[in-house]
Amino acid sequence: MIVADLFSWWYSGGYGFFASKLFDKLKSTADFFSILDLLKTLFAPFHQISAGGTSSLALDVRLRAFFDRLFSRFFGALIRIFLILVGLVALLVEFGIILVLILAWPFLPLVPFLCVFLYLNGVLI
Repeated sequence: MIVADLFSWWYSGGYGFFASKLFDKLKSTADFFSILDLLKTLFAPFHQISAGGTSSLALDVRLRAFFDRLFSRFFGALIRIFLILVGLVALLVEFGIILVLILAWPFLPLVPFLCVFLYLNGVLI
């Protein structure tokens, strides 16, 4: 009776629970990298560094402030693009692993029988 209950849970409630936990992990990874937020602020200054107001300063100071802001935005964009790419690769790899685990879930109860079969046929793992 307990074996029947175990298989009943394994292929119904357990399967759904396992899949929901895996997709929660995928959502957590997507939230960790926050790709949409990085895209929204792609050309924002790095760490919000600003050269300050330059309305009444000399031309060379204003040019230096302009290039400082330009460099800060360029550097911020490079960092954000790198993080977006790393996040996309991490999500893709994690999605592949999750897909394999979800496809393997129904066959996991058969692993002990497979091990016994291989042992009886002289296959050492």
